[in-house]
Amino acid sequence: MINIIWSYDISHWYAFSNCRPLLYHPTDIVMKNPTSIYLLALEKLSILFNSEKQFINYLQVIQNKSKSAVLQSLLNTLIDNSLSHLSQLNLVLKKLGVQPQGVTCEAMNGLIRENLSLISHSSDNRVKEYANINFLQQVNRYKSTAYTWLQTHISEHPQFIQAINIIHEILNEEKSIATQITEVENTLLYSEHAHEQFVSY
Repeated sequence: MINIIWSYDISHWYAFSNCRPLLYHPTDIVMKNPTSIYLLALEKLSILFNSEKQFINYLQVIQNKSKSAVLQSLLNTLIDNSLSHLSQLNLVLKKLGVQPQGVTCEAMNGLIRENLSLISHSSDNRVKEYANINFLQQVNRYKSTAYTWLQTHISEHPQFIQAINIIHEILNEEKSIATQITEVENTLLYSEHAHEQFVSY
């Protein structure tokens, strides 16, 4: 079992694999050194595993507070998808001999904190729903970018054959999710516009 910990200082990446420090300069990664790309890909997979976990937990929080039926339906789909992603990533990491415990996705953590801050500043449910939609859009773009990076950089490594197939499926799902988020956003906007016309009438 491999436990990978990355730390960064001004000039070097340090990767500790089985308690043996491996030293890489950032240019190794830029130059696509096979060993460093392999370790970076393992770390990216571990980060995405944690990202999916955080996302599921926060989606359930949003779901418990949301008043919109269309948003609730979207949240159910997102939770199901992310649970599937989590299970698939767990299988891939186990096959690669990686234990992703202790790895935190700071990007997802930051997006969640930002959304919590935004919705805490308003008592208007419509504003909170729009903030939640924007959060889902940001997460969708983050995940799509992260999985695309992996798809691009691990294709030449035979160890990642199973991961490549799974990542391809996840990316297709994220494209579909992006469309669904936009549809929900448009539904909410149309509903609000109709309400405003009725009130003004």
